[in-house]
Amino acid sequence: MTQLTALADRAAAGQPVAVAVSGPPGAGKTTLALHTVRELADRFPDGQLMLDLRGTDDDPPGPAELILRVLKALGVADRDLAKAGPQGHPELYRQVLAERRCLLVLDNARDEAQVRRLLPSAGAGLVVITSRWMLTGLESIHRVRLGELSPAEAATFLTTLVGQKRADADPVALAEVAHRCAHLPLALRVAGNWLATRTGWTVRRLADRLSLEERRLDTLTAGDLHLSAAFDLSYRQLTPTAAACSACWPWSTAPTSAPPAPPS
Repeated sequence: MTQLTALADRAAAGQPVAVAVSGPPGAGKTTLALHTVRELADRFPDGQLMLDLRGTDDDPPGPAELILRVLKALGVADRDLAKAGPQGHPELYRQVLAERRCLLVLDNARDEAQVRRLLPSAGAGLVVITSRWMLTGLESIHRVRLGELSPAEAATFLTTLVGQKRADADPVALAEVAHRCAHLPLALRVAGNWLATRTGWTVRRLADRLSLEERRLDTLTAGDLHLSAAFDLSYRQLTPTAAACSACWPWSTAPTSAPPAPPS
């Protein structure tokens, strides 16, 4: 967050800034983006927009559709959109962003082609792109790579969800739960919520349940948070060679049948 705050200050001074936040499913990319919007909103008084680019869908929206959505969200009149026409929307988009101090979050990007035309060329704006891929083809952008938490950070995260008393009762089991969640924020949150809603469970009971690798993803489900769905979607984007290597991940990522909707 410190890095994003510094970049926001640079953008607010009149230099457009784009930053790509990448990481595996469950690393907290969308959570960081939402936190960025909340914390930095006052620096961008002309608007804060967040678009779900649905990058893991079979048919995600293209640049033209996304540009039009931004223009409408920023209040550009229909008559101006009609006057510019579809071919003129990219230029109108650049002009609007150059004149306004806006924070734009492009969440869950599929690839460089989907977002390249949405990067501002002038103005005092900040664009934050989140993606499961590093988008190395984008030039002149800053990069933030998210991964797992440290063991100590993961234990602290879990403790805030399950309570100090339960965490202190079996710190070894707490560390095992964190390890079996690969120290990833989404998995930790699901595990913590699981325990928080099952007050009769000990941390050891969940740790033992998570020790069964073939059931681990099914266990890490709480309400509408389905960790398996996030990995199913990523698996389907892999090349055959990469998919064959997915057993190296802490969980099996082979897709299940009819996965539920993925977490944001």
